Amino acid sequence: MFAQIRKNRRLLQVLLAVVMLPFVFWGADSVMTSRDDQAVAASVGDQEIKQSELEIALREEQEQIREQQGDNVDEGLLNSKQLRRAVLQRLVNRQLLQLYQQDARLVTPEEQLVKTITSLPAFQEDGKFSKEKYKEIIERQGINVQTFESGLSRDLAIQQALAVVSTAVFAGKKSSEIFSNLYLNERQVEMATIKSSDFASKTKPDSAEVEAWYNSHTQDFVNPEQVKVEYLVLDASKLNVNPDETQIEEYYQANQASFGVPEQRRASHILISKGEGTQQQARSKAEGLLAKLKKRPQDFTKLAKQNSDDPGSSVQGGDLGWFGKGVMVAEFDKAVFSLAQNRISDLVSTDFGYHIIKVTGIKPTTKSSLEDVRGQIVATLRDELSKNLYNQQAEDFINSVYEQANNLQTTAEKFKLKVEQFDWASKDKLQPPLDHPKIRQAIFSPESVNQKLNTEAIEVSAGKLVAARVLEHRPTEQQNLDSVREQIQRLLIEQKSLKLAEANGKAKLEDLQQGKSASLTWSNTLDISRLNPHGLPLEAINAIFTPDLKKKPSYTGATLPGSGYALFRIKNETKQQSKELIKLMQEQYQRLIANTESAAWLEGLQERYSVKITPSP
Repeated sequence: MFAQIRKNRRLLQVLLAVVMLPFVFWGADSVMTSRDDQAVAASVGDQEIKQSELEIALREEQEQIREQQGDNVDEGLLNSKQLRRAVLQRLVNRQLLQLYQQDARLVTPEEQLVKTITSLPAFQEDGKFSKEKYKEIIERQGINVQTFESGLSRDLAIQQALAVVSTAVFAGKKSSEIFSNLYLNERQVEMATIKSSDFASKTKPDSAEVEAWYNSHTQDFVNPEQVKVEYLVLDASKLNVNPDETQIEEYYQANQASFGVPEQRRASHILISKGEGTQQQARSKAEGLLAKLKKRPQDFTKLAKQNSDDPGSSVQGGDLGWFGKGVMVAEFDKAVFSLAQNRISDLVSTDFGYHIIKVTGIKPTTKSSLEDVRGQIVATLRDELSKNLYNQQAEDFINSVYEQANNLQTTAEKFKLKVEQFDWASKDKLQPPLDHPKIRQAIFSPESVNQKLNTEAIEVSAGKLVAARVLEHRPTEQQNLDSVREQIQRLLIEQKSLKLAEANGKAKLEDLQQGKSASLTWSNTLDISRLNPHGLPLEAINAIFTPDLKKKPSYTGATLPGSGYALFRIKNETKQQSKELIKLMQEQYQRLIANTESAAWLEGLQERYSVKITPSP
């Protein structure tokens, strides 16, 4: 059991990504966010999700998408209502699960919490858990170890609840086969395309049609309110304050216990589980083994292999490897670090059972020199000094922006900052750091738009203040017909051309289905599956897989939005033979069923705890 602490690390890393990281970053940022933003985004039972929490989670999601997609990122997606709703729903689900966990009194066993924490690479040095590094990282997030472990324990319990729901559903063999066939079976297809552009010359919308379209779609031809703005950012992370030699030396002297490698011990154990018969029987067996070892201590490895109930270490003769203080449960830890090398303990009782422990190695604490840890100290002090400087400057920055209300340049010169500029943007096109809802609201307020006054300095995230000033303003404006006439004409031509291509294609399809010939140019044969659609839209794929192929070749067709009409000559169908791929798709189907069941369960929790979403402003 204890040996499992160092196993399955990949699984635990995945668990951390799903469970722990949201707690760390959401929890820490929620502590550091400006407290005056108390608007409620949603309520779950009697618990509220603040607008500030939503904004933090949304920005984290946006940053993650930007990191993943780089230059290909779709800014429209990042600022879309769909993404905002998805992030809010995730926060709601999280709160639902927390309430369920409390009501169901779900708890995480201490040993599972220990396994999770000690297996995380972020808390390790040289592949081993570092209690000092663990404490340092947690406290750097603005929370203490007890708060972190309490939150992680809760989240692990929630994860277990979700696992119970998702693993309780099993996909039937027949339905799994249908699913894998649906995605993996291939149809051999030739394609001919009737292009809508070939019919463009046959369509010419008149003025009445253009005017009628404009009158029925006036809302599509409105220029939104826009502004050109300048802004100023006071960012703690950009205040690179370098510590002097005295500060470095003082920090080293005050924190020597944090530098170097703490004492490590290697131990072996024999575990007799309390679940083996009665508790007294288990103790009697353990006492018997201890008596044998007192007579022949050299038999420890043999007796561990023959008797230990810890499957992870028994095959190794009870060896648990090297570990530091505080990694194992308290009783076990106390015994190990009180024994001399090669000594065998008396019986040690834990929740796992009765242990007989032998310390097989001791590595004493080693200290690092100042030069060894100089880089680490400088980075820590630079971070602390930057935050301190930010805290000192923040109030003065806020006051300066307010007092010099007609310009940002004075404040910029005072704090040695650069005034940035953002050209013409509507409310939904503002980009970071101006996309914060309070900044957006301030920029488009009457004071900013009409009087060109600075906005107040607003903390958009922990350690980042932003103030903006409108330079120019364009009100909402209805575009007149003449300015959009050509645009409407092109749109009507595209629509009419597509309808003509569609009619022509359907006529040819009818001829082919009746055995008549049709003047078409067919492509080379394509092996098309739902897993490999060759770039065809969903409408085309559905059309290709609709015919039953009793007659070959079989013909079908589909409209290609924006480009024309496609006809398909289906020659044959082949079934996927790869057992590995079939197995993979069937596993995917099982996950799909499990996710569906979990989603349904969460919907039930929404009714149980009364979820209310506040409409977006």
